[in-house]
Amino acid sequence: MTRHARTGWEINSRGQVVNTTDILERVNASLNTFDQLKTVEYTPIIERSPRPGFSVLRDRTVPAGETIDLVNGELVVDGSLQKVGLYTRKRGRYLSGLIGLPGLRVRLGTPNTGHYEYGYGDEFGNRFGLEWDEGELYTFVESAGDRYYRKHRSEWLDPLDGTGPSGVDADLNGLTLRLPFGWYGGLSVEYTVAVPDRASGDRLVTIDRSNAGKLAEGVTIEEPDLPIFAEADGGIIYIGGRQYGVYGRYRPEFRTTATRNVQKTDVGTEFEPIVSLRVKDEIAFRGVPVIIGGAGVLSTENIEWALFVDAELTGENVDFEAIPDVPQSETALEQNTTATGFTGGYRVYSDNAAGGQGNQSGEENADFPDFNIPSDGKITLAARAFSGTATVNGVLRVLEES
Repeated sequence: MTRHARTGWEINSRGQVVNTTDILERVNASLNTFDQLKTVEYTPIIERSPRPGFSVLRDRTVPAGETIDLVNGELVVDGSLQKVGLYTRKRGRYLSGLIGLPGLRVRLGTPNTGHYEYGYGDEFGNRFGLEWDEGELYTFVESAGDRYYRKHRSEWLDPLDGTGPSGVDADLNGLTLRLPFGWYGGLSVEYTVAVPDRASGDRLVTIDRSNAGKLAEGVTIEEPDLPIFAEADGGIIYIGGRQYGVYGRYRPEFRTTATRNVQKTDVGTEFEPIVSLRVKDEIAFRGVPVIIGGAGVLSTENIEWALFVDAELTGENVDFEAIPDVPQSETALEQNTTATGFTGGYRVYSDNAAGGQGNQSGEENADFPDFNIPSDGKITLAARAFSGTATVNGVLRVLEES
């Protein structure tokens, strides 16, 4: 940098004025009393690469069952005929005192007429990110269906047209979007994009920052634990990497929820459901993290038992009900023990149990996948006899974040 002879301003190699006072204030704020740099740990929670392609265990579409293709390293969401959204099944987690950091890279097809939204949010009216409407670009925050913050590009802090503080003139289509937010019920969202720069490396530019427009009425966003999403209506979008993490050490507390022992007699050589768990309908939109914890299985004969995700229960009674001996205010789950069969589903774990030799049980978090039960899905413990029939007793355990 050089100092301007007349004004005394510091000028960088691009001819831009550098606010050295602001830089010094930021540096000093980053040091403690003993001039040691204050650091913070980054904890990743969602990491999604498009390379494996679409997986129903990692992602879901709205409407359900839409085809998501992998083309040249990008996931393709085709909303040409109807609105289609792609959502991660795992949700971000926010804890007070930490900074949440959702991010994704989205590219619009050509021409980019139509309506597109992407960022951090669900289909129930809680979301924030970028909105393209017939070529016009907006930042927005929506809480419980109320889009109370919506700013056109011309109103941004930096519209990336060369007139903003960064001096950057860039096309936002295809840039990586990052959305750091410190919630606490009432803080703002920062809209940041990564701009490729061959000369000096990629630059992070803050283009806008939401206000806290709903503080007088309540929280700025009703639900801070949300999926990463991208939605197309009237065209096609291409999705690259997606991630969510928090600045700070993420150490959630869990409680174990277990079903009571369920006994099924005459279990044959085809898998039969022993017990299923799912998140209650009334709180499914909150996406309470539920991780498979373990299972206990007893059998009179040699059997194979397995855990299935998203199996569709069949039989005379497939309704879910309260888990016995568990206060309903202390669990997000309900169970079914009466189904006699199931179709579909994805097996995520299986093992053998020797007949008449005691409890064949996986230990908590040992040999079980670190797999969240999706808020719109279920987990089923099933068993089958190697031959003939068997009487099977089963218990299913999960870990709920408290």
